[in-house]
Amino acid sequence: MYSPGVRSWTIYITPLLFLAACGEDPAPDPCVDAPTYTNDIAGIVEVRCLDCHSTSKVGPARQGAPEGLNYNTYDLTQPNFLAFSNALTSGRMPPPSGGVPGTTPFERDVVDEWQRCGNPR
Repeated sequence: MYSPGVRSWTIYITPLLFLAACGEDPAPDPCVDAPTYTNDIAGIVEVRCLDCHSTSKVGPARQGAPEGLNYNTYDLTQPNFLAFSNALTSGRMPPPSGGVPGTTPFERDVVDEWQRCGNPR
């Protein structure tokens, strides 16, 4: 049975249902322009880490850094990405006693974003 009230209601609501079904555009990928080891992290490592964590340092020159824990390259850093990132972003490294200035808030943010985006090379 035809009901004018129902028909006028469906004329207005049907387009709204189609719009709702389309949804919103997906959120942009926050990692599109993520920092990379080569372009961003290597410079931080050179200034903040290699005084102790370098393959060229041995014995007392490592200032307490464990032998074999070196960050000269992406590949050397890779097995310790999480610990490396956490140490830098927390401010634990470099230690105040090491004579190397600590990381800046900007450097900590860069390392944190690099970690969250999967440590791109």
